[in-house]
Formats: sequence, structure tokens, C-alpha cells
Amino acid sequence: MITNQTKSILQILANDRSLAETLERLGGKELLSSFQQVASESARLADSMLIPSLGRSGVEAALQLTFDPSSLRTDGDSVSAALLAGSDAVTSDTRRRLRLRNDARGEILRQSRTHGALKPILSETASSDKKTLANLGSADAKPQDLASVWLRSYLREDAPRLEGAAPEHVQAAAEAAAALSSVKDLTTNLPTSDEIARLLALAEFRRPLELLVGAPNGGGDRFAGREDELKRLRGFVDVLASHSVSEAVTRSFTRVTRTAATFLNDGSARGLTVVAGGGLGKSTLMAKFALDHFLGPVRPLPFIYFDFDRASLQPKDPAQLLIEAAKQLGAQFPSRADDLSRLRRDMRQWIVDREWASSAADTDPGLKERANPTRLRTFFDSFRETLRGAAYEQGVALLALDTMEIVQSVPEAVEGIRQFIERLCNQPFPELRIVAAGRAEIVELSTIRGLTMEPRPIELKALDVTDARLMVERLGAALMGNDWEERRWAKRIVGSRTDPEQRREPLTLRVSVELVRDTEPQLRGKVVEEIGELGQSASENFVGAIFLKRMLDHVPTELKALAWPGLVARKITRDLLKRVIGPIIEAPQDDIDRLFDRLAREIWIVERDGETLIHRADLRGRTLPLMCRHDPVKFKKLVDALLSHYRAEGDEAEAAYYRLLAGDDPTFLAAETPGEIVDRLGPSADDFSTAWAQKDLPHAATVRAYLRSRASPLMPVDAFKLLPAELAYTHLARVGAGLRRLEGRRVQACLVALPNSPVIFERMPASVRIARQSVLIKTGRWRELDPSELLVPTEAHDAVSLAWFVGRATSELASPRASELIEGLLFHIERRKTSFDWRVPAYLLALAKDRDAALYAHCEGHLLRGLPLASGGSGDRAALRAALTVADKAFANLAHHWAALAVDNDPGTVSSGEARALIDLSRETTLGEKLREMPSRWAEGLGRLAELQGGSDGQSTGPRRQADSPAMRLVAQWLLEHGNNPIIPHVALRRLFAARQEDWIVPVGYAVHATLRDRGSVPAREKAEEIDLFVNDLDARGPVSWVSNLDAILSSPPRPPSLTDGIAATRRADEAGSLLELATRSLDQSSPICSDLSACIARISRALDHSEIADAILAPRKNEFEILSAEQRLSPETMTRLRELGIRFYGLTFSQKSEIVGRLALLEDNDIAQPDFERFRRVFIRASERGKLADLEQAITEAEGRTDR
Repeated sequence: MITNQTKSILQILANDRSLAETLERLGGKELLSSFQQVASESARLADSMLIPSLGRSGVEAALQLTFDPSSLRTDGDSVSAALLAGSDAVTSDTRRRLRLRNDARGEILRQSRTHGALKPILSETASSDKKTLANLGSADAKPQDLASVWLRSYLREDAPRLEGAAPEHVQAAAEAAAALSSVKDLTTNLPTSDEIARLLALAEFRRPLELLVGAPNGGGDRFAGREDELKRLRGFVDVLASHSVSEAVTRSFTRVTRTAATFLNDGSARGLTVVAGGGLGKSTLMAKFALDHFLGPVRPLPFIYFDFDRASLQPKDPAQLLIEAAKQLGAQFPSRADDLSRLRRDMRQWIVDREWASSAADTDPGLKERANPTRLRTFFDSFRETLRGAAYEQGVALLALDTMEIVQSVPEAVEGIRQFIERLCNQPFPELRIVAAGRAEIVELSTIRGLTMEPRPIELKALDVTDARLMVERLGAALMGNDWEERRWAKRIVGSRTDPEQRREPLTLRVSVELVRDTEPQLRGKVVEEIGELGQSASENFVGAIFLKRMLDHVPTELKALAWPGLVARKITRDLLKRVIGPIIEAPQDDIDRLFDRLAREIWIVERDGETLIHRADLRGRTLPLMCRHDPVKFKKLVDALLSHYRAEGDEAEAAYYRLLAGDDPTFLAAETPGEIVDRLGPSADDFSTAWAQKDLPHAATVRAYLRSRASPLMPVDAFKLLPAELAYTHLARVGAGLRRLEGRRVQACLVALPNSPVIFERMPASVRIARQSVLIKTGRWRELDPSELLVPTEAHDAVSLAWFVGRATSELASPRASELIEGLLFHIERRKTSFDWRVPAYLLALAKDRDAALYAHCEGHLLRGLPLASGGSGDRAALRAALTVADKAFANLAHHWAALAVDNDPGTVSSGEARALIDLSRETTLGEKLREMPSRWAEGLGRLAELQGGSDGQSTGPRRQADSPAMRLVAQWLLEHGNNPIIPHVALRRLFAARQEDWIVPVGYAVHATLRDRGSVPAREKAEEIDLFVNDLDARGPVSWVSNLDAILSSPPRPPSLTDGIAATRRADEAGSLLELATRSLDQSSPICSDLSACIARISRALDHSEIADAILAPRKNEFEILSAEQRLSPETMTRLRELGIRFYGLTFSQKSEIVGRLALLEDNDIAQPDFERFRRVFIRASERGKLADLEQAITEAEGRTDR
């Protein structure tokens, strides 16, 4: 052993040259060499010894990710203070432990290997470590222990490959690799950080799917049945092997058909939908389908899986969906990971730039260029190319959309998904297969260009008997192991073919097996028999009946009365049990505390929250109807007693709940109960399920609809129809922001179902009134709008609706009120400078051009100085078209944005009016060169379309819409290249943009929809069939082949299909330039919507100067709209001063504003309940009327001065 003194001598020998020469003379070179070798090695060890004299404890600590000093084996050595000094304290599994820092760990491992101590200690745990890593699909060890196993395996060089490992293993391997980062030379198989990230993404993708199919350990699953559905899915994708000869033959025939279609230039992607109600196993089927296609193919299949139940997905933004898709694809294909990682990085930066550019009042040119919307098309093009490359070997790329019901009630989310798919499919992509699953038909997918949907969806029903038994056998064995009596119990639970199918729904089967598992072992056989007996008459409330049976037969006798019907009370305290419930169920007063504590232990019935027991929500809704039926007299006594108790306590929410449970008509909620109280009742909606008998609770369905209206998400239309008008609008104010937007691709059933009954404005808060006005504007029900009741909204999309109504549908408003609303809208823009909706000034622009130069200049200034980036929806294109027909200085900016959207989102249609404008433009500009890039058949078709002329009534005959035309995209490309060129003939372009009236599609669509759906009487049916024929006859029958008169005479065309959606019909008519004609044809003087549709026609006619049509439909009205009369009109300078004064006033603090209006006596009592803008708008009106504008301006100036100081 080398002592410290020896070390010092050796150090001197190594450094003193004269002493070395003396030793060489005395002992020779050999002696000196030996001394020098020992000295050198000792010096090296001394210099590198970060933690000296560690012993075994140091090595053991280095071989664990974290360690407990008291658990280290020391072989007699004490744990070194230096070892502790080289560690950091961490919390692991709620315990405090130590973790060596990487440099200290590295020094210990190097020293222990040099001294030969590392290998023996590593071998001691080799057997147990290999056992832990034998099944990478599961991870039973604690995270820190699992990371230690991986760390030791990497040092032994026997770590298994991580491909297919569970997320816990991948994460543990990542921790181990990070801990060994300073000793990479000691092991050769450490995974890189990129590889870890890729494998973790794959593991996190698989894990929820494996849990759904019952394969949490990555092994075989317990999925049972659905062979027909899986066969259709296999055939649709056509990658996995067939399971039978007949399946192989069918798929071969389909494959030949698809190949021929692709050869004939049908480059469409293909889609299939899976539809199922709740509890039928839709998500489990999708998980099985996904795992089979993810793990099954020999060659990798590019697979993108969106589960919209994941909160991290952002379906409203197609760019965010593309980032997620690129992440998944990069994890599956390492060779393409770098390119996809760069794509994701660039997209994230683009999104940041987009947000900055949208919020900046004056966007710098560099930022504006980086945030250009056309870059999104480049990103999608790049991803499509990568995805098609990944699909080369298999010839298929798969996109799965699961739990679509989560987003189907959110139009913005549906639009985001639609845009994502449409951008993928806007170039031929025959390899792409899309499978979407939801609880209702996903009609939005059928509107996507470049995507062909299978006509017949997969619809799930209850399992057949064989499959149901197989599911129960596998589930029982998985949950109970050897305690499960496989054959006998499965047969009894499932029943026979003659039993109602409700007992064979997957959710019911799972609940039944779990109930058996949770029952005491000696009673399980009896419970199985009871389930079998109940199943013979299974109904919607079968699950509730199972729970009831267990409660009556297996709850201890002393608790039966308390649990049944004592749990009519949804929460129980000791005091409530003693004073209210106990006397009715005849519970001994001196036994209350023991009964309360005994019930608290029945956790399958109640949940404990401090000293309150709460009836489990998932059980309560299923059992309340059965409680009432079991003992209706005692049930009523308890409800009445609870109602009296909570009334006396002043608890309005609980009192209202028991009034509803007592059978009161729920209209009292709207008339008597504050909104915040009703909101608290929202989560209890399922207590009033359809399982209630009419005689027991006659208003159950209505109550459920009332309460569901106070919660999210958007209610189903059947429930929505039950709501009174005020509550319906309240629901739309809470969760229907997307439905209120002035856009849409189809008619929303709940908006059609809105009642026409009058509302009481005094009971409606401002937010609900604004929601109502937006909905009525959108659906064309303008006769129900009272101009004096209109409010200026605070939300941007509601402000857009009002701006459209004021700017485009103006004759309903008298002059002073219109002026007030316009001022309010402009005020709205100023107060939201960083996030205003540019469509507000866009829709006011046309009106202002004719009537108010100052207003026109003000609106153009907003559109000129920085147009926030548009999203690409139909509402953006509509507003841009409306503004482009009248814009002056802002024309080039608006045209650029329209072109940026049209390049990717143009519907690909051209009307005869647009064709004429294009021909004129091509003669006068370089657009002609661009249009000549079209294939000759399209160019010739465009010329023929332009030759169509209107008749004396302004209506043309024959097809007026050419579909799938590249013409408008070429125009968009031309504008992007030359959009800032001042020589562009604005007049010709204005004619192009005015050829359609996109902003009218939705309001007219709802009016037309009323005509389409009314086919009951003969006249109504004939009117609807006339519209069917007109709309279906709008299309050209190919690029060139126009049907001749002879063809029309000789042929007998089939009866056109019935149209089912008014917006789809009006959109198609607008694409043909025939929106006005469709509206006119739809007019039925006997219909209650006649006045609404007549008003729409009159407004469109004015815009198009078709006054003869308008005069024939709508007689002249009094008080036609004018912003201000000649006597009232203010000078532009005065208008500007008022706007500036309003903006300055709003910039003050609330206390400053209140002090000013109080001092000048400009606020009255009835102003207090008004929204901010309305309240302060009245202040300015009174200041003007009372000659106090100068005083108000002086007060504002003084307040601003105090703020500055």
C-alpha cells in the first residue's frame, strides 16, 4: 500500500532531474525506471482521484441512478463524505435520495474499471437485470430502479434493443444514457438523444391503443369479434394479408378496379367512416385496426393517427395538425426524421411569425414575408412529398381520425381538419387512405376536393353471441386470473340469441365482468346468475339494474335503508342524516354516526369529501329511476323533505335540484333562478336520463335538456329542440361561438331548430342578446331583430356579423341607429388594435364609399396599414371579395391576400360571369399568358362558358358553372406575382370579384333550406324539385362537351337527386353566379320565411343593380338606410375628432371615466346594466345633446395629465 509519505518521495523523483541522475549512477537505469514508472502511475491516480478511497459503496452508488446511502454495502468501509459531496439531493417516488453528478459518476466508474472492481460488482446483478428487461412491453419496476437496470446493462454491453419497448423502458434508458454521458467510451451501445425521442414518440403512440385492446404488456390482445368490420378495414387499406380465400378474391377484384381508376387520372385519396353510438366499442375497434396496421406489415406503413380526445391536439389549426403528423412520421421513418424535424422547426417559427404579424399594427416587410400564408402551402407540399416517398414500398399511406364526435360540434375544429385533409389532397394522392370514426355521420369529409368517400360507412351494432362470449372469457381471465370460471360464467352473462341485444353491448359486458370481480368471492356465482336473469329483459337501463340488484342483495342489512332509498339525497352529512333522512328511513338516532361511517366504506356507492358522502355520479343517474319505482311513496317523502330542508337553509341550487326531482316544470329555471345557480346544476343533467318513466318524472327529458344547455359541449339537436328560446340562446352564447360565425359549409341543425318564440330581453344578459342577434343575422331571420335592441359585441366574430348586417343588409335600420352602431364598431376596432378582425372594416367599406367619405377613408386605413393574416376559411374569401369590389388604396393589399388564400383554398369553380371577366383581363394584361398554361380543353371550356349571355331578366340558360377548373388558381398566382403593380385594371378585376356574392351564401342558404326540407304537400314538393333540377343543372358536363339540343331531346336524363342542405345548394349556385336566381326560384309567398328571403333578394339585387327583380318582389319601404341625412351629416374633421376623443376616453382607467361622467352628470341609473361600450356611447350622446363636448374633452385631457405624472 502506498502511503502519503511514499507518494511524496515518488513525486520528488519524478520532478527532480539531479536526484534522478544520482539514482541512475547508484542503482543503474533499471532501478530508476522502476521508480519512475511507479511514480508516474501514482501521480496519475492522484490527479484523477475526484473522490478518494471510495471503496465498494462508491461503485454501488455509481451503478444506480439514485441511491439511499443507508442501503449501500460497504464491506467494512464507511460511506465517504466525498461521495456525499459529489451527489445532489433529489426526490424520487416521494422519498429523498441522492444522485451522483455525471463527472463524479464518471471518475468512479473509470477508477473501478482500472482497479478491476467494476466487472465483479456488475456481474452480481446481471441475472436480475436481464429478468427485468426480458419483457420490454411492460415495466413493473419503479422508474429510478428501472433506469438503474438500464445503466448497468449498458455498462455490461448486454442491453436489449429499444424498438417496440414500452414508454417506461424508453424513458428509463434515456435517463441511463444521460447519466453515462461522461463515460461514453466505457460502452458502445448508448442510444442517441434523437433515437430516444423517436422511440419515445412511438411508444407513447402505441400505449393508449394497447390499453384499449387489452395488451398493456405489448403482447397478445384480448380483442374479440368484429371480423366483418376488420375485414372491410383490411380490404380498404389493402396491406395486411387476407384471412380467407373469399376475402383475398374480393380484394383482388377491388385492387384491379382502383388501379384502373388511377390509370384513368383519378388521383383521389379514398376515405371510409366508422359510425357507432356510445358503448359499442368504436374506439377499441379503431385501436385494433391501428395496431394491426402499425405492427403487422413486414415493410413499414406510414401511419398518422389523430385521437381528438387528446387535449394536446389542436384541430382548429391545420398547421398544428401538420406538425403532429410530421412528428409521427419522423418517429416511424428514421431516414426521413431530419427532414421532418426541420419542417416542424420551420413551421413552428412560421406560426410565431404569423401571430406576430397578425397582432402588429405596422408589420415590417421582413416579418410580413416570413409570415406569408403561401408558405403553408409549401410546408404541405413538402410533407406530401415526404409522405408519398415513405409510402412507396407499400403503395399506401394511412390517416386515422378517431373520436371525431369530440370536434363535430365545434365548426372551427371541423374546418381545421377539413383544411388539413384538403391541403394534403389538393394534388393527386391516390396512395392516401383516410379512416374516420365518430358517433354520427361525418358529412364534412364528403365536401373535400381530391377525396372520394366510400358510400357505405361501417356501422357498429351489439356483438353477436359468439363474439360476446369470447370477449367476456378473455376479459374475465385478464381481470380475475384463476378465479374466473370461464365457460359457465361467460355463457350466463352473455345469454342467448333471443335476449335483447343491449346485454351484448361491449360496455354492458365490461360492467358485468367488473361487477363480478368486485364481489366477495363466495358471492360471485350468485351475482352471475342474477346478471343472467336481468339480461333476459335487458333494456337501456340494464347496467343500472345490475347495480340495483347488487345493492339490494349484497349490501349489509343495516345499510339497506340508508343506501336505498336514502341516497335519493345526492350528498349526505351527519346532520342531514340525523335531521332529514333518518326519520324517514327509521334509522335509530343514537346510531347515526356508526351508520354514516359504515356507508363511507361502501366506496362503490359513495365518494367521501371530508365529512360529506357524495353519491357516485356514474351510479346515480342509472339508479334514481329504479329507486323511484322500487318505493315511490318513500322516494317522494325524501324528495319533499330535502326540498324543504334546502329552502330553509337558503341553498338555491340544491332546492332547485329537488324541485326538478319532484317533477316541477323546468321553466321556473329561466323565470326564477339566477344563471349562476343553474350553471351549478349542469353536471347533474344525467340524473334525469331517458330511463325515467313518464308517470314518475314527466319532464325528465326537458330537464335534462335544460341542464345540459348549461354545460359543454354543444347539445345534440334532439335535446336542443326541447329548450325554450332564451335557454337555447344562452347555450349558444356559452358553447356555440363557432356556430355564430357568419360562415359555414352546411346548415347547422340546431340553428334550424331554434324556436321562433319571443324572448324577454330584460331577463337576458348582454352576452346572450349578442349571441341571439348574431344567430338571427346569420340565418337571415332579420324580421325578428329589433334595431333598437342591437348591441355592439365585444367578441370579434360577433362584431363581424353586425358589421355585415349594417354594411350589407342596411334597409332594416333607421339613420341615427345605424350611425351609432357604426361608431361602436369602429370603436371596437380601435380598442382591439392588436387583434381586431379585419372583416369589420371590410364589410363597412362598400356602404361607406357611397355615403361617408370620412368613414370610407377610416376603413381603408385599417385595411391598408396591416391586414391580419386570414385563415383560409370561406368567410375570409367572402369578406375579401366584398371589399375588393369597392377598395381603392387598399386594393392591392386585399388582392394579395385573396390570392394567397385562393392558391390553396379556391374551390376550383368558374362561373360564366367570372369567365367573361377573365377573358377581358387576358386581353388587356399578362394574365392571358398565365391562362394559356391551362390544358387546351379547359381553355376552350372557359371560352364557351364566357359566351353564355343572360336573358332579358338577367338570367342565362344552360350550364353556368365549370368545376375542377385551374383558372382561378392561375389568377391567384398572377396576382401574387403582379399584385402591387399599379397598372392592373381595377375595373376588370372588380367585375371578376363582383361576379359572385359569397357573403350571402349562408343567410340565403338557411332560407332556401326551409324550402328544401318542406316536401310534405304537393306544391311544396314541386317547389323543392324545381330547386333540385335548377341546382343540378348548373354544372358543365365536362371541360368541353356541352349537351346539344339534339342530345337533350333524344336522352331522358334521370331525375336529379334531392338536395338536403340549403347552404350546399346556395354555394353551388353562387359558384355558377346564380345565387340571386336560386333565391328567387325558392321564394314561396305562402311560406313563413318569405319575408326573410325577400329581404335577402332585395339587398343582393341592389348590390347587383338588378332593380327590376327587387321591385317585383319587395315594395319600397320607408326609412331606408342612410348613415346620416344631409342636415345631420357631420364634416370629416368632426367625425375624426369624435373618434379620437372616444379612443382617448376609453384609454382612461375605470375610476377616471366614472369620475368624469359623474362630475358632468352624463350617466343615468338605467345605464348601469349596459355593456361598457353602450354605457359610454350614451355618455357621448348626452354630452353632444347638452353642449358638453368641450367640457368632456377638457376633463379627458386633465385625467391624461394626471396619469402621465
